[in-house]
Amino acid sequence: MFIPGRLSRTTLGDVLAGLGRLEATGYLRLEELPPSGLVHRLEFYDGRLTQVSSPFGVALGTLLSGGEQDWLVPEGRLSLGEEWVHSGRASADAVRDALREQRAARLEYLFGLKEARLSFHPQREAPVGGVAVEPLAFPELVSGRRRFMVRDAGQPADTRRSMILETLGLGPNATRDDVRAAFRQLARSLHPDSSRSLGTEERAQLNQRFARVSSVYHELIA
Repeated sequence: MFIPGRLSRTTLGDVLAGLGRLEATGYLRLEELPPSGLVHRLEFYDGRLTQVSSPFGVALGTLLSGGEQDWLVPEGRLSLGEEWVHSGRASADAVRDALREQRAARLEYLFGLKEARLSFHPQREAPVGGVAVEPLAFPELVSGRRRFMVRDAGQPADTRRSMILETLGLGPNATRDDVRAAFRQLARSLHPDSSRSLGTEERAQLNQRFARVSSVYHELIA
């Protein structure tokens, strides 16, 4: 899968959707530009998001303690969540709830980024053990997220609509029913499940086109 080196050339939703469809394993690195320079890491296993590591967001200890204190774990010992369960400070369910809240906050922040350096690093490693939340899979991961970058933001709305209708092979007077019918027809021919016999590069190109058609469809019926 081709990933542009800058977030401004794509959308995070498109990147995550592509990784999900390709059942990628590895991590996506986002590095914000100066002055912040924050680095974020999204780990994937078989296309599912298993972990979001980021300096942004409420610390897990603060979530677990109700905002009273951010407990620390000595280096080299259990993770913070495991330590809380082991010591009886919190149940495993409470830790999972806190981890979900932390992950949601970090993802919300990342989806709000306008610019960052992007790079994907493949690797074949199973998710680590310990207390963990269920992984997020496509399409749940990008549900409701912006999936198509408007490259000509200054264009009138009618011009913008006509341009994206052309992606589905439709004219400017197409109805919602026309959009649905065109999308269903294209989806059958472009869906990744129908391209398993193709080579890696051809399948990647097909996946990218399917991702764009899907994002255009959701924008039109929103």
